Amino acid sequence: MAGDEAAAVGAWRHVRRPWLRALNIAVTLVLAVFWWNLYRPQLIGGPAAYAMVAGTSMESTLVDGDFVITRGHDSYHVGEVIAYRVPDGFERAGLRVIHRIIGGSAETGYITRGDNRAAADPWHPTSRDVIGSVALRIPYAGSVVGVLREPPVFAWFVGSIVLTSLWALDRRRRSEAIPA
Repeated sequence: MAGDEAAAVGAWRHVRRPWLRALNIAVTLVLAVFWWNLYRPQLIGGPAAYAMVAGTSMESTLVDGDFVITRGHDSYHVGEVIAYRVPDGFERAGLRVIHRIIGGSAETGYITRGDNRAAADPWHPTSRDVIGSVALRIPYAGSVVGVLREPPVFAWFVGSIVLTSLWALDRRRRSEAIPA
């Protein structure tokens, strides 16, 4: 009888739930399509750019350490928070800035200002300088990303993932090797 119980427990351990696996695959595919269409990075032809907020110029809307995802559009309007590169010909050309549009147009250049500033920016980015408008803000996630970008922390993080994967693989191999 003890052998039958052990066989039943061993068989129970290997019961598969095909509907759960299909659901997992379906949800993963839906999320992948959603990300591909809305948040794929501009680097690979998508509409989104990713940035970490640094500084206090946009407080109370955005704070130092926030992570923002911007999406490119055909046009932008007054009141919209945009990310742009400082136009060529200015000191700090190429610097990325996240500020609110307070006037101007795509042709003449937008007038921008940080929410925590009294004066407008000295730069007037045109539509070719604009990276996109802020579509998603993840509070303080930029601080986490900043820490993960440090080489020792990144090495520890990747090493942890590799070791955990190897441990899980070894456990699976050992459980499959146990005779039923």
